[in-house]
Amino acid sequence: MNRYPEHVFHYTTPAGLLGILRSRAIWAAQTGFLNDLTELRVATDIALAEIDRCAAEWQRKGPAWEFRRQGLQAMRQIAETPHPMVFVASLSRLEDDLSQWRGYCRGTGGYALAIPRALLQRVADANGCEFVECIYDPGEHQRLVLALVREFIANLEQVEPPAEQPADASAFWARRGVSTRRREQRDFYPEFYRSLWRLAARLKHPAFEHEAEWRLIAVLDGDTRAEIMLREGSQTLVPYVEIPITGERNLSKLPPDLCVDGDPNASLGIVVGPSADVHASRTAAELVLRRYIGEHCWTAESEVPYRD
Repeated sequence: MNRYPEHVFHYTTPAGLLGILRSRAIWAAQTGFLNDLTELRVATDIALAEIDRCAAEWQRKGPAWEFRRQGLQAMRQIAETPHPMVFVASLSRLEDDLSQWRGYCRGTGGYALAIPRALLQRVADANGCEFVECIYDPGEHQRLVLALVREFIANLEQVEPPAEQPADASAFWARRGVSTRRREQRDFYPEFYRSLWRLAARLKHPAFEHEAEWRLIAVLDGDTRAEIMLREGSQTLVPYVEIPITGERNLSKLPPDLCVDGDPNASLGIVVGPSADVHASRTAAELVLRRYIGEHCWTAESEVPYRD
C-alpha cells in the first residue's frame, strides 16, 4: 500500500541527499549518462524512419519538393544529435521499492526524498521544464512520435520555395516560422529540437516499467543560460544541472499549503532505506531535514526486510 499517494520519490545515496538539500535544488542528469542504454533512442529511431520515408516520397515529386526536403534534412540532423542537452531528474511513485533500494543502499544505506507532485509541477512551471510520467508502451511510443514528426512535416509541405535558391539553406530553415498546437510561429530548428527531446526523454523501454518513473525534464538550447556541473558517478563523471525548488532557493519558504506541519500529504519527507542501523539513519534524516527544510517535514522507515 502506498502510504503517501500525493508524493513521488527520489532514491539516492546519503551524499546525494545532502547535495540536493544543501543546494535547495533538484539535480537533473544528462540523459547520455543514465543506466538505460536505449535512452532517447526509442523516439529517435521512430522519428528517423518517418523522416526517411517522407524524404523518399518527396524525392519523386520534383524541384519544389527537393527544396522542402532540405527541411527534412534539418529535422534528421536534430534527431541524430549525438549528445543532446537533455537533462532529467528521475523519481518514482513507488515509496518503498526493493529494486531501487538495492541500487542505492549498498554499504552506506540510502534514502528516498519524498516530494509532493504539486510542488514539482510548480518547479517545472517556474523553470521552463516538464514534470511528466514516463511511458513504457511501445504502441504509445509509436503513436506519439509519429504525431509529432508528422505535425512538423505538415508545416514543411506548406512552404513555398523562394524565387532564388538561398545561399545558406540551413539559415533559411533556422528562421522559418512553424506553427504548432503548443506554440505559434516559433523558429523551426529550436522548436523541433525542444519538442522532440522533451518527448524522447519521457519514453522508456518496457524493461524499466517496474520503476514507475516520473521525470522532471529540462531541454537546454542556445537561449538557456544554465550552469552545467559535474558529479561523481559509478563509472564516470556525470554532467547535471540544478533546478531550483523555489525562486528564493530556500526550502524554508515553501508555499504554506506545501508545508503543513503534521500532514504528510502536504510536505516534504524522507523514507529511510534498509541499513545496518535504521534508527541511526532515521535520526540523521531528521537532523538534515530540520537544518535545511525546517520543522514542516516527516520521516518514515522502509518496511522492506533487506540488508546488503
